Amino acid sequence: MRKPVIIIMAALFICLSYGITWAKKPDVKGSKDHSLVSRIPNFYISSYKDIEFDQYEFQLKKGKKIVGGRTYQITYKQQKGATPMSSIQKVQNYTNAMKKIGGEVLYESKSSATMKVNVDKSEIWLRISNPFGARAYALTIVEKGPMRQDVVAKVLTKMTPEKKVVLKNIKKDKPGSRDHPLVTRIPNFYISSYKDIEFGSYDFQLKKGKKKMEGRKYEITYRQQKGATLMSNIQKVRNYTNAIKKIGGEVIVETKGRAVMKVIADNREVWLQVSNPFGQRAYALTIVEKQSMKQEVTADAEAMLKDINQTGHVAVYGIHFDTGKSTIKPSSAPAFKEIKRLLKLDPKLNIYVIGHTDMVGTLSSNMRLAESRASAVVKELVTKYKINKNRLTPKGTGPLCPVASNKSKEGKAKNRRVELVEKI
Repeated sequence: MRKPVIIIMAALFICLSYGITWAKKPDVKGSKDHSLVSRIPNFYISSYKDIEFDQYEFQLKKGKKIVGGRTYQITYKQQKGATPMSSIQKVQNYTNAMKKIGGEVLYESKSSATMKVNVDKSEIWLRISNPFGARAYALTIVEKGPMRQDVVAKVLTKMTPEKKVVLKNIKKDKPGSRDHPLVTRIPNFYISSYKDIEFGSYDFQLKKGKKKMEGRKYEITYRQQKGATLMSNIQKVRNYTNAIKKIGGEVIVETKGRAVMKVIADNREVWLQVSNPFGQRAYALTIVEKQSMKQEVTADAEAMLKDINQTGHVAVYGIHFDTGKSTIKPSSAPAFKEIKRLLKLDPKLNIYVIGHTDMVGTLSSNMRLAESRASAVVKELVTKYKINKNRLTPKGTGPLCPVASNKSKEGKAKNRRVELVEKI
């Protein structure tokens, strides 16, 4: 933990207004001047952010400098009735003050300035700018220092102590939710949304293109408890990338607001993405534990022929499609090979290929999907497995012929199937 900065109040040379009375506006709730510098008189704080860790790009005479640490963003607006000040006047008030306490002016123009000062071995960077006209100005102050690491990959070590912050009205995690076993959460965040999907897929955005991963998928949204110190997006991202690196993981993509990571844990390939789609007081985790979909029923040519001879039809559960699409997955190959064997075992057998769906979505969309999937199966058998197309007729019945209740995951899985029906 970085040592606290010793307070130094830099004296500002100000041009005051005389003989004017006005009703002063108060500072925005929870705001205050930075301990290093006071404000120009007759200005109030209209916007305030105290961010535990962030990075800011400071303008220099030549190029720019990125500095990370505790960051303050303060906007001051002039009280009504006060004499307007020029941008250069506001800038020079701060540059003069910094020079008087041994600071350095690294860049100065009529409307902005970059300054740096060392206080008790701590380096503090300041920028004053005038983006809002003559009656306002903005201060950005960064107390240079390392980021606090809160997230820990659990396969490596235990959780670090949480930062002690007194919070009121603590919100609880969504019922049934939990952290993923691999990584902890950032302290003072709760789970507001949670999904644990036995088998799903996600397209991870890479530097070039995307990488589709399939397996057990977790989607977790964390929101910050009210009253906790604001965290920048980059701080949340870095907590996770640092944790994954410590256990030998790989950071594939990292930006200020998002990162994609990969790690081998317990002989499993795990992909993670941390992102910030909801602003600074929330973040989202998407985790996929790579695996093949569990094969519930193994297609077997002899068994299929026996069922067709006895009942006139057989269900094939080994044909897999992308969710909501008719794209056949590579994992379907064993089932197709057995269908080819089936048709060789009985050269006179002609079949209807029937597509079935669950009841998720509208009837019309499921009917179209079922027909499309049946046609895709026929096309695969004809083009890749060289089956005579005259032996195959695709049809779709959608959700109208269920074999189980659609109220459960298990029932839906059984209803999503392809059936082969003997054509007489």
